Order: sequence, then structure tokens, then C-alpha cells
Amino acid sequence: MVRQIVIVTLATIAVAALMMECFVRISGVADVPLYEADDRIGYIPKPDQSETLFLKSHWDFNDKSMGISRPFAGDPERDILLVGDSIVMGTNKYYQEDRLGPQLENIVKVPVWPIGASSWSVQNEIEYLKRFPDVAGSVARIVFIFNVFDFQDDPSSWRNPISHPLERQWSLVWFLAEKYLLKPAFDQDEVLRVQRRDWLDDLSLIAQALDKPIDLFLYPTREEISIGKPCFTLPDRLSKVPNITIHCIGKDPRWSVADYEDDIHPLANSTPKLAQIIADNIPLGIFVEQQVGQ
Repeated sequence: MVRQIVIVTLATIAVAALMMECFVRISGVADVPLYEADDRIGYIPKPDQSETLFLKSHWDFNDKSMGISRPFAGDPERDILLVGDSIVMGTNKYYQEDRLGPQLENIVKVPVWPIGASSWSVQNEIEYLKRFPDVAGSVARIVFIFNVFDFQDDPSSWRNPISHPLERQWSLVWFLAEKYLLKPAFDQDEVLRVQRRDWLDDLSLIAQALDKPIDLFLYPTREEISIGKPCFTLPDRLSKVPNITIHCIGKDPRWSVADYEDDIHPLANSTPKLAQIIADNIPLGIFVEQQVGQ
């Protein structure tokens, strides 16, 4: 009798676990982007992937790991490269069309190519330009979105298979349990540690080689807005980098503490406002008359 109870109990648990796993896989609740990792860029979304999350929101990454579905085909006479961290990449709560790149593209009416990854630092972002010189050379303008956390002492290195998974786990239920309940800590893999470089020297060399407009938009945290400190301080040497224009988003009266989802990310319905502020500060000139896809 006891043996039968044990068998039935184990069978019930197994069926319940299987049903839960099926639900998670069908619903897409654990369909997060996969990454590639190395000791130069830290981590980057794997190219050519697309998924639906929570049966509603979705995300795409093209052949250059950009958060957009269409393959990269830049035009050096009009296109914009949008570079940043999770402000550009967006969160899991966003529909693809709500992310900053598509919203900016809707306004400026020229192709916008967004590249970003959560928690990237300035050095990680600049490394992308070095890794894909064809991308930087195939646009008319480069727009960076910087926040104060981008200037941390060390660049971001890959260390966490939960926040930045390199492959799908055997069980997505277990993956969610680790992500939201267990929250294990992970030691830094020294093989994948990104060594600190002088990112200002790298940016200067890139700016000189490209000889095209580069806009740096300083994006404030909610706390910086609330204490009346809309712009953080940049290194003095940055003023010597050619072709650089600096803009402070927090000084725009349209942007307020009500526009934040958390301490750093904008609400999905505030992203169009952020895109408009950026567009208003980019002198697009003749490009504004051209339509995407022409």
C-alpha cells in the first residue's frame, strides 16, 4: 500500500512538472535573448534570433545583433546608428515597436539601427563599433545614449548565465526558479573578464577615422531628476574628441520622474517622448525628407 502511494505521488509530481514545463515553453514566459560572450565585448545578443514573450511582447535581433528584425543595410547618406545599454535594448515589458530604436525611426523617417545590451558600459559600446567597422562606416550619424552607470570603473564582463544566458537550459521551469526565486551568485570567469581600456582614446580614434557627427545624449536616472541634477559630469578630455555634440535629456522640461518604470528605465509609453527629445536635437537636414525603405 505504501509503495503504491509513493508511486502515485511520484507520478503525480512528474505529470505536474511536465505540464508546467509545457506551459512555460508554449507561453514563452522564459524566452529571453541568448548571448555570445568573450573577453573584448563582454557579451552581445546572439544574431538572428526572435521570440515572443508572455504571448504578447516580442523581440528580434538581426544579423548584427541589433534589436530590429530587418538585416543590416546601412546608408552613409542618411541612416542613424543608435548605441546604448538597456535604455536602447528595452526591457521584457516592451513590445518590439515600443523600443527606443523603432520609436526614433517613426519620428525621423530614416532608418535607425539600434544596438545595445543590458548593463553595457561605455567601453562595451565602443567595442561594438571597433568589432563592426562596416556598421559604423555605413551610417550618417552615431547617437549614443549614456547614463551615469555606463561610466563604471570596469567594463561589463559576462558572468551570469541567468541574466545573460548563452544557451537554453534543459528545463525552463528550473531557469525561472533560479531567475526569480533562488537567485544564485556567480563568480567571474577570469577567461571572460574584459580588461579595462582607455575608452576615450578608443572613441577619439573612431571619431577621427569616421569623420561624421556623433551625438552623446546624457540620460538621467529618476533620482537625478528628483534632486535637480539632470546632467552628470563627463571627463574633460571628452571635449577634445572631434565631431562630438553633447545633449542633456534631463534639461528638457518634457522629461520628468513620472516617465520612469524604475530608477533607470523609461516607461514603455514614455519612450515616444524620449525619442522625440532625441529627434529634436538631431539636425537631420535633408535626411528628414527621405522615407524608410527608399
